[in-house]
Amino acid sequence: MAAEAWSHPALEDARDLLRWQPPLGVLSIYLKIDPGDRGDGWRTELRNGLAEVLGAAEGAAHEMRVALRSTVERVAQRLSDREQIELPRGEVGFVEVARKGGAERWWATHLEPRSGSSAHLARRPVVAPLLSLAARGRPRGVVLVSAERVRLLEWRPGHLEPLEDRGPESLHSHGAGSDGRSQHEERLAENRHRFLCECGVLAARAAQDRGWGEVVAFSPPQQLGHFQRGFDSSVAAELAVGAEVDLIGEPVGRLLAAVEAAIERREPARELGLVEGVLEAARGGGRGVTGDDGAVAALEQGRVEHLVIDDEVAADSEDLVAGALETGAAISPVSGDAADLLAPTGVAALLRY
Repeated sequence: MAAEAWSHPALEDARDLLRWQPPLGVLSIYLKIDPGDRGDGWRTELRNGLAEVLGAAEGAAHEMRVALRSTVERVAQRLSDREQIELPRGEVGFVEVARKGGAERWWATHLEPRSGSSAHLARRPVVAPLLSLAARGRPRGVVLVSAERVRLLEWRPGHLEPLEDRGPESLHSHGAGSDGRSQHEERLAENRHRFLCECGVLAARAAQDRGWGEVVAFSPPQQLGHFQRGFDSSVAAELAVGAEVDLIGEPVGRLLAAVEAAIERREPARELGLVEGVLEAARGGGRGVTGDDGAVAALEQGRVEHLVIDDEVAADSEDLVAGALETGAAISPVSGDAADLLAPTGVAALLRY
């Protein structure tokens, strides 16, 4: 496995990693980096995590201890000389335990791991925190709506790509006398409403073509309603309100911070709705189960459609996570209020049948 430069992990990366089981295991590294922290707290957390890994392996065979020390030194050296200005917000690495020449896979991303910096030693990569990053970083549509112009963009972590910029040429009719002003204004309003509805249809098609599950809208409420009518008629993707503001004239560079803040604000509500739906399906013997035992049994039968799991539980339930990935189930690690709903086991599953 070759090292990665600057990219964001996806669900398929987690599935690929689970097929990798080198003889002495894998050291999984998750770094939560604050580039503005001149105290380099993340480096201290990394050193502490690596020391804990070495301490836990004190009783291992000689070859394992030697290989692990060499691997830890390689990881520490890789990250020791990094310039603060070059640092991403998150970095994830999977390093084969070997005396030298072991395979490695790294991601440097604009999103930070929720659970902070950590190091894990296991027979295969620990991918649960990677799944949380993958879910939060999935591409989304972004739409800016005003009365006479609509812009469509695609968001990926740290990047906005402009796709469409439309304005109705026919909105500004050639003037009208005072006696016809009312009719003229009515026609102008109808044209605006039709234009916004048509733009909603176009955005829905883009969501379908590009695989977006969500389009985040920035628009005054009076314009958004007309846009949404066109959007809702054509697609199963969700239209989410990022903010009720007119950002139509903002340059892409200034938009990025507003978009990413809106996406982060939406995540808790999205996760809470997901968990509530799964738990509702589990009540009364429906298409859902809760707890480890029920989830494990359903995974063994290939019946799980979507596994939801507490972020903190997931790191200690790698077999459960692996079972979901290997059977093609969707999996969503959750935190905050959504995780609290899953207590005490921290696990629930929506079933295919």
